[in-house]
Amino acid sequence: MKFLFYSLLVFTFLAPGQNLVAEEKNPSEKAVTKTSPWSWNRFFKSDKKEKEEKPEVKKPMVEKKIQKPKSEAVSKKVDVKKSARKAKSAVKNASKSVKKTVLKLPQTLKSKTGIKLKLIQPGKFQLGSAKATTGRMAKEIPRHSVEITQSYYLGKFEITQGEWKRVMGDNPSRFNKCGSECPVESVSWDEVQAFLKRLNQMEGGEVFRLPTEAEWEMAARAGTKTAYFFGDNPKELKKHAWFDGNSVGGIAKVGLKKANSWGLYDMHGNVSEWVSDWFSIYGSEALKDPGGPSGGSKKVVRGGCWYDDPSNCRSAFRVGKEPSAKNGYQGFRILRTTKDLLEKQKKKSAKKELKKDVSKKRMSLHKKK
Repeated sequence: MKFLFYSLLVFTFLAPGQNLVAEEKNPSEKAVTKTSPWSWNRFFKSDKKEKEEKPEVKKPMVEKKIQKPKSEAVSKKVDVKKSARKAKSAVKNASKSVKKTVLKLPQTLKSKTGIKLKLIQPGKFQLGSAKATTGRMAKEIPRHSVEITQSYYLGKFEITQGEWKRVMGDNPSRFNKCGSECPVESVSWDEVQAFLKRLNQMEGGEVFRLPTEAEWEMAARAGTKTAYFFGDNPKELKKHAWFDGNSVGGIAKVGLKKANSWGLYDMHGNVSEWVSDWFSIYGSEALKDPGGPSGGSKKVVRGGCWYDDPSNCRSAFRVGKEPSAKNGYQGFRILRTTKDLLEKQKKKSAKKELKKDVSKKRMSLHKKK
């Protein structure tokens, strides 16, 4: 009896615990487990929490779309459309970049016939004489504001006898023994027009003309407001011009005296110069790109000459002469417009930007591959 008692006692304490599982009321709720109080877990409890098993979620099946192979004709059409769109976008981008870039023209230009010209940028200035100017004349007032909106090239020197002969085939100058580098003189305004017409034919475009009075004075002043481009002191004129104080009874070779800060020579002397305007009295209103009156009896002559006194060599000095008048102290210098050059620059810039755009796209495509 004792043997049976002890064996039952040992069996109850040492038997493995049986897990009693509660019935599941809902399939979604987790099963609750109960452990027998006489199991081994009663004596050896684990500190680690039992990991809850996550229910496996089955991913819904997605039907893959099967792409049908395109025909060769359809694929070619698509490629053509894509390339056309790319080309259009490239042109648009190029034009935008051209607007942002500043178009640069060369500072010095040389024509096919060898005439040298200097670039004059657009700007504003006061045309006419200031009140305190010595030798001021009534035809130089009132001083008024003028704006030149377009850049242009103006002759670095007065047109020489050699340049005239290359274009016209003769030399009408009174001082024709001075040499080919001396300014041409004894030419009327009408004869100058014939020279310009032939020059444009030789150069291949209507780009050369006489400067307007405003274009001439702005270039002569070179940004200054004084009587001369070097200041107000007439004693300094000898360094910059040929006039009655240093000439020897006639003209001299161009470019021997100091130029103004814009690189133009003999603006104050040697020979006076024809411009395009008809002569008229100034108004007081501000002007933009003035070209003078539509008609008149006299054309404007600007600048001093080899027999003028210093007062007549000032930047604002002006006089009117009949278009047929010619003498041994009157010549001219020419202007070249820049419209055609700017258009060429725009086209070049657009091509460069287009090439850059194409090369960038090629590089990006190459990196993707």
